[in-house]
Amino acid sequence: MLKALRQGYAQAGVKSCLLTFFQPGVDVFYTTPELDTIATMGLSFETGLSALVEALPGSNFNETQTPSLNGDLYIQTASLNVSGLSAAKRTLLRSLSQQRVHALIQDNAGQWWLYGQSRGLRLRFKSDSDAGLSFTLGGLEREPARQVAQALIPGYLTFFN
Repeated sequence: MLKALRQGYAQAGVKSCLLTFFQPGVDVFYTTPELDTIATMGLSFETGLSALVEALPGSNFNETQTPSLNGDLYIQTASLNVSGLSAAKRTLLRSLSQQRVHALIQDNAGQWWLYGQSRGLRLRFKSDSDAGLSFTLGGLEREPARQVAQALIPGYLTFFN
């Protein structure tokens, strides 16, 4: 049985996405005992291993809960359409597709979510043309995606400016 979780955030769509190489065992600290919002995390960004993409309308993300013998799993997926990418950024995305990644996904309401926290995500290309690029992110996690505190984001974005 599959059960969609927190459909509200998936319906808003994707505004932008920060991708970085997978870093096992990243320290994450939460703002509340319910563990619903990440207050701090040790995620790092490095030149040549991280990318910021602005998504086109129609991009979306979703999380579905499914039971397993070892406890629930959360299927995390995102589908992004982007345009106006430089050759260097296309090459970087191709490089990131060769390994697992973490994704900080911003929904159209301005909230940020961490996908691929413990196990990472796979980046797969759907299409690549002069008009734009379409790719998907997908992975399985033992915990649901967490919202990321707004205060963390400017520090990550300065890396890309």
